[in-house]
Amino acid sequence: MFGRIAMRPYGFCRFPLIFAVSLRISMSDFPSSLDVTESLYDRMVECAPEEWREQLADPLTWDDAMRDRVAALLIPAARDEAIAQAEARGDRGFILYDQKAIETYIYYVGSEFADTVLWMADAPTKAELNEVLADYDPQSEAAIAIASAESVQVMWIKQDGQVATQGAQEVNPLPIALPEGVTAETSERDGCYGYDFTDAKLGKLGRITFMPLGNNQLDFHCEFATSGDAARDDEAKAYFEPIAQRAIAAWTAALQRKAGN
Repeated sequence: MFGRIAMRPYGFCRFPLIFAVSLRISMSDFPSSLDVTESLYDRMVECAPEEWREQLADPLTWDDAMRDRVAALLIPAARDEAIAQAEARGDRGFILYDQKAIETYIYYVGSEFADTVLWMADAPTKAELNEVLADYDPQSEAAIAIASAESVQVMWIKQDGQVATQGAQEVNPLPIALPEGVTAETSERDGCYGYDFTDAKLGKLGRITFMPLGNNQLDFHCEFATSGDAARDDEAKAYFEPIAQRAIAAWTAALQRKAGN
């Protein structure tokens, strides 16, 4: 169900699929997204039987049996972490698993930014999460979203440990078809999610960063890669600029449809 949990030196963790908003929201001293990977991992270790802990500490040694044990520990640990964060922040929010093939990165996200963080999810999935966030008890329950490159699944962890979910729903994060040889990889920079584009012949083309504006609004910032070779950089910019324009136009149109504009 889950890849290994990503552990990084000094507690820092990249956000490869969903951006982590680093801007401060009004009337709050807390960021709207918070990396809780290591905190949640510590909760799992505390709850694990002694005989599991050595293997649990080294994700590279996990076999299928250990992954099943981890999955069993994650749900109660996520609920406890969500409760602790909601109490400390005085808000409502959800635990976000950013699930990669190998690693899983975990964040607590304030409810105000639910639609923005899960911008690639379809309308019914966003509605499902917002309904859970409106109805769950932050003192004893938790909302969870599991996001991968292919799907988003919303889960409501009830006080008695039962899980309510409508299952995983497909997503389409990149709204345009890319030219042959061009790839896009997700990454985080300065607390904001974005795509880095690369061409098989030209190398790095540039980046599109999603800049959160609050109120579930986004702006888009385009950068062109430089290499010190002016001729290559000019060619790469000329090639990437229309790709970036089409992608930004598609994302903007999707946001406008969502807002009813």
